[in-house]
Amino acid sequence: MPSIDDQLRTRMREAAPRAAGAGDLVERLGVRKRRRASLRRIGSIGLVTIVLLATAGTYLALGRAFRTTPIPAISPTQPVENLGLDFAICRVMSMPIADAGAPGNAYVFTRATSGCPQPGEGTRFVAADLNGDGVVETPPVKLDGCFPPVGCEEFAAPDVNGDGTTEIAVSNAGADGYGVWLFAVTSSPPAVEPITVIDPQGLGNVQAGPLQFGWADVVGHAEGARCESSPSGTTLTIFGYDKFDPRTEVRTTTLRIDGATATVIAASNDRMPLAEAPVPGNEICGAPLQGSAANFPDASAK
Repeated sequence: MPSIDDQLRTRMREAAPRAAGAGDLVERLGVRKRRRASLRRIGSIGLVTIVLLATAGTYLALGRAFRTTPIPAISPTQPVENLGLDFAICRVMSMPIADAGAPGNAYVFTRATSGCPQPGEGTRFVAADLNGDGVVETPPVKLDGCFPPVGCEEFAAPDVNGDGTTEIAVSNAGADGYGVWLFAVTSSPPAVEPITVIDPQGLGNVQAGPLQFGWADVVGHAEGARCESSPSGTTLTIFGYDKFDPRTEVRTTTLRIDGATATVIAASNDRMPLAEAPVPGNEICGAPLQGSAANFPDASAK
């Protein structure tokens, strides 16, 4: 006798609807179901084919747009020069100067060692060509305190004492302005010398030693220098003050420069409205600022 499971399967098969003919509803539904399944398979195959063709076309277009070509070698942006020195140099900056009225050029440059060091790196020097022939006559003077990202630059070539020979101002960019050093130029013998401050009477607001001053105009303070002419000659006045209050105390030191010596001859601490305080600009004693300071106060370190 068949088991209960076999009897149930037999009865379910007998109870299932059977096609009565080609037009029977069950048969038509089965045919429609099989046709839809076939169409879905054909549609899927077509879609995959389209995607593959589109992908291939995209890769072809990208290959044409971004096809690999040999990259040209990058030439050095800082050519190695010489200026008549006994060592190679690079990162050369120049500005016109005058030696007793005769035109020449001042140079600030980096010593090239196994290529050109980055800005602010390597050893920087200052030297002068006194006759404009492209060869420096003065021994190069090493510049100290040149730090990245700008390093030491030419700053200006003012005649701070009115003798017809320009001095060389060199700068180093800081966080809010510039530190400036001043050098004297002599022709007999040819030399560039750092100017030294002496203060016999202890008057000044500047330190004795190498002449240096700030050049800044920011929210909290301002510093700079200017020339003043009088019947006794031209002097250089260094100034500085804070900008926290409507009135401020302007500190000044006046120097008479003779060759490589700057002698303090006067000093003051004057209170005045902030609006009347001296303001550093983009020139010093009539000489335009150079390098990254050229657009001061909108200067940019490059």
